[in-house]
Amino acid sequence: MATERARRERPNPASLSNGERDRIGLELHDGVAQVLAGVALLVSSVVARLPPNTEPLRAELARVQELLTQSIGSCRALAHAVTPSVRGPRHGVESPRISNAAEPLSSKRPP
Repeated sequence: MATERARRERPNPASLSNGERDRIGLELHDGVAQVLAGVALLVSSVVARLPPNTEPLRAELARVQELLTQSIGSCRALAHAVTPSVRGPRHGVESPRISNAAEPLSSKRPP
């Protein structure tokens, strides 16, 4: 449900400037997705401290964790769609920032 809405509301990357794409992508990836991940960890902590015989509450919290996981995935997918620079080599696109920073180091040869 949230994933489908995110797909429909996804901005067209071609209509954004590079700076806008970077800002939006990084805010989604490093901002919103990280906050959601923090909330998911808090929910896990609460579940771990629940007393025995709280299965109905555990089931509800498990559903909350599922929704958080889906939301995190949606944020990351949207961030990657908007800004290739938040993708790493494991996603098939190397970050130009990392490549540019590593270039001087790769040209140095040991003595």
